[in-house]
Amino acid sequence: TAQETEKASFQRNAASSAYIAYDRAKTAPAKAAALAVLAQTRGDLARAESIHEEILGRFTKGDISHLGTLADLAGVKLALGKPAEAETLFKQATELGRRNWGVDDPRYELLLTRIREARADARK
Repeated sequence: TAQETEKASFQRNAASSAYIAYDRAKTAPAKAAALAVLAQTRGDLARAESIHEEILGRFTKGDISHLGTLADLAGVKLALGKPAEAETLFKQATELGRRNWGVDDPRYELLLTRIREARADARK
């Protein structure tokens, strides 16, 4: 069907983007994050969850560097049917973004958009 063709195209594009991100990444956490995105794109949510959790273990709690990983892991947790864990991570990411950027910063709005999209995807 057209919907299946569109989904397959999206997955190919997402996988391609993940490979490019991996290739361009300069640090081990950035490379790991790209691998997590690739695993998620391929539907291996358990692997994506494991990689994101490993990345978070490398950062000091409250470090702005892991804000994206918090949000990504929360999205994976939602997809795995773990909404309570996801909401805890979303709250941590939101608070970290608000504290470091402020609510008027475009990066903060982008974070909120990512969270809304993850929640919407989980409802599908």
